[in-house]
Amino acid sequence: MENEQQQKRRGRSVVSNIVTTAAVAYSAYQLGSWAWNQYCSAGNHTKPENWKERRTRLRNCRLDVRRTLCRFLPTIRTIVEERIPTKGPTQALKALRADSGDSAKQEVLWEILRTRFLTRLLVTAYSYTLLSLILTVQVHYLASRRPEHGSSEHQHALRQTYEYFFETGMVSLIRTVERAVCECGDTDVRQCLSKQDVGAMIEAIRQQVEGIKRKRSLLRFIMSPAAYGLSDERSHLFDAMWDIMESPVMKDAESDALGFLFDKLQESGWGTAFEDASSKKPLASIIPMFKNSVNQIIQTNEDDLEYLTAIQDLPTVLELADVSFTPDSRR
Repeated sequence: MENEQQQKRRGRSVVSNIVTTAAVAYSAYQLGSWAWNQYCSAGNHTKPENWKERRTRLRNCRLDVRRTLCRFLPTIRTIVEERIPTKGPTQALKALRADSGDSAKQEVLWEILRTRFLTRLLVTAYSYTLLSLILTVQVHYLASRRPEHGSSEHQHALRQTYEYFFETGMVSLIRTVERAVCECGDTDVRQCLSKQDVGAMIEAIRQQVEGIKRKRSLLRFIMSPAAYGLSDERSHLFDAMWDIMESPVMKDAESDALGFLFDKLQESGWGTAFEDASSKKPLASIIPMFKNSVNQIIQTNEDDLEYLTAIQDLPTVLELADVSFTPDSRR
C-alpha cells in the first residue's frame, strides 16, 4: 500500500509528462493532417463542386479522425494506469491468498480492485467516445473552412483543448466516475451475478455520471472557448465549433455512441465471461474481464479500430460530421 501512495505523490510530475505527450501527438496531427492543411490552404474558399468531391473530402476527414485518435490512445492508457493504480492491491491480494491470509483484508483489497477496474473501464469508454466526437466536429469543420486571420493562434488553441482534457478534464472525469462507483454501493465479490446483473450495475454507475432525468454532457470535461483568451475577431472559429458541440445533434451522437460502446462491451467484452444469459459467475471472476475490455477499447493500430468504425457509422454521428462540414446549412 505504501507503493500505491508513492504513485499518487508522483501524480503531478506524471501528468506534466502526459500533457507533453498529448501536445506532441496533436502537433503531429496538425502538421500532417489533411484537414489542417485544407484549413490553412489559401485556395480552400469554395464549396465542393459535386457530390463526388464532397464524398472524397468527407472520407479524408474520417481517416483524419482515426489517425488522430490513434495518437491519443496511448495517452489515455497512461493516465488511466497512473491515476487508477491496480498493481499494488493485486500483488497484495495474491500474497494474502497464497498464504491463506486475513480474510477481512482480502475483502478490502477485492473491493478496491472492483472499484478501480470498474472506474478504469468507464473512464476509458467515456474518454474514447468524447475524443471521437470532438475530433469529428473539429476535423470536419476545419476541412471545410478557410482561415481568416491568426491560424497560428487557432492552432495553439486547438492544442490547448487536448492539453486541458488530459491534464484537468480526465482527472475530473476519473473522480466523478470513482465517486459514482462508490455511491452505487459495495458488491460482495463472492456473489454470483448474471450478465444482466453486471450490466445493471454498470448502468447504475452511468446514470450517476450522466444524469437520469436531466442528462449531463461529457463536454463538461472539455475547456470552453471562453477560456482560450482569444481576441474577439479570432474567437469565431471556436465559438462556431462549440455551437455545434452544444447542439442537439451532438447530444444525440453522444447518447448513441455511448449506448453502442457499452452494449458492445457487454456483448463481446466483459460479457464473454458468461456462457449464456442464464449463467452466473462470482464477481471476482468477472473483474479481470473489465481489464480486458479496456485493452479492447485502446487499440492503437489504425486498421483495428473496430469500435471507432462502428461509432463513425452511427446515423447520428454521420449527421454530426455532415453538420460540422457544412454547419451553416443545418440549424
